[in-house]
Amino acid sequence: MANVLVFAETRGGELRKLATEAVAVARRLADATGGEEVHAFVAGAPGVAQKAEALGRYGADIVIALEHPALATFERESIAATIAARAKSASYRAIVLGFSAQGRDLGPRLAAKLDAPIVSDIVDLEVSGDALTVKHPATERHESTRQLGKLMRDVFTKNARAASFRLFCPDEASSNRLDDVFEVEDRCFVGPIVA
Repeated sequence: MANVLVFAETRGGELRKLATEAVAVARRLADATGGEEVHAFVAGAPGVAQKAEALGRYGADIVIALEHPALATFERESIAATIAARAKSASYRAIVLGFSAQGRDLGPRLAAKLDAPIVSDIVDLEVSGDALTVKHPATERHESTRQLGKLMRDVFTKNARAASFRLFCPDEASSNRLDDVFEVEDRCFVGPIVA
């Protein structure tokens, strides 16, 4: 069984909320794949290890703390090299990074150093055997613009007798998921002249 490694971000010597969320996701992934361990990696200035103990409450089995005065700020190259070395020396099924500037910076660096695929911008994941299925934002049928199209359809329907609304829109209405309004109204590019 392979473990899951997670990068727990810090800022100003404190754990970020994103760190605990990433650990919770890693715990969910580990449990779904057979109950492996979650190893949380945290880097920062001296003293960050005491803050890192809280990661255990969110699902980390082991917390690896790297303390050095130079790590008071995000040192991308050092952190990426350390995570990559750790990943190569142990058996990890996955590395979880938060969706943040640090995570988006580390992800491609780690993928290159480990010659491994990267999946980013994930809002949910499912595990089935060895398969990992991920969902990305705005791929569901409930995008905000699709809901706007339904709302506009309902407004036009409820005000059909008064005919007090006209739809002026660009050609991108379909790609912007506003199609539902066209069930009850056509586009109007030229309106009557009101004297």
